[in-house]
Amino acid sequence: MDTVEILALKLIPGLGNRSLVNIINSGLTFADIIFSSEIELKTFIRGNLAFSAIQELKTRSDIYLEEAKNLISTTSRNGIEIISYLDDKYPKYFRLIKDWPALIYAKGNLQLLERPLSIAIVGSRECTDTGRKISTRIAQEFASAGAVIVSGLARGIDAAAHQGALEVNGSTIAILVDVENIYPKEHIYLAQKILSDNGLLLSENLPDVSMAKGLFTTRDRLQSGMSLAVIPIETKVNGGTMQTVRYAREQNRLLYCPDYAN
Repeated sequence: MDTVEILALKLIPGLGNRSLVNIINSGLTFADIIFSSEIELKTFIRGNLAFSAIQELKTRSDIYLEEAKNLISTTSRNGIEIISYLDDKYPKYFRLIKDWPALIYAKGNLQLLERPLSIAIVGSRECTDTGRKISTRIAQEFASAGAVIVSGLARGIDAAAHQGALEVNGSTIAILVDVENIYPKEHIYLAQKILSDNGLLLSENLPDVSMAKGLFTTRDRLQSGMSLAVIPIETKVNGGTMQTVRYAREQNRLLYCPDYAN
């Protein structure tokens, strides 16, 4: 299947990423899927809305294909490229995680997706001054050595990591919920700075997606998934950063914690 066909499936209400992954893994063509029986489709498409999703797929696939073509054209004009799992540009580290996104939306320097060394620096939004300085310094050191700094553009540690990379003319990738509508809004300028300095904004969600809380949690798996190693700077025991740490352990990524005493 090509990107248009995968996006068309993605646009069907009730057909989520897991079902889409099942379809891609099946090796079937788009035509095969359309003409499969409902019983066969139920082995791929699951969840509470599976029945309605299958009906939409069987009766309105041509409409979703046309919508996908129009969406690709629109996003391209806005500088956003839609990349599918089957595309050569798809990040190699994402291919190693079990819950990889079937589609990603990228804005900026796509060559960063091919760089072999990426380091995720994550931490609390309500960080200390010491934590912010450490985040900046670590980002500067790794970026100066040629690593791509990955973070989530959040307040505190994330922002410091991006800024640290930019201060030494390094490379940085921001993993977001939406590459078009930047959150938090106070970091719109930072996002623009990342783009103007040959960085990259990346998301697994369509532009203009509703900012549901759960999307920030699933986004965390991509910060670690994009990286060879994860460095948590500051976090509460039950903070969101610990979710990224858990993902890193599940994904067999290296974990490093700075020693504040040194």
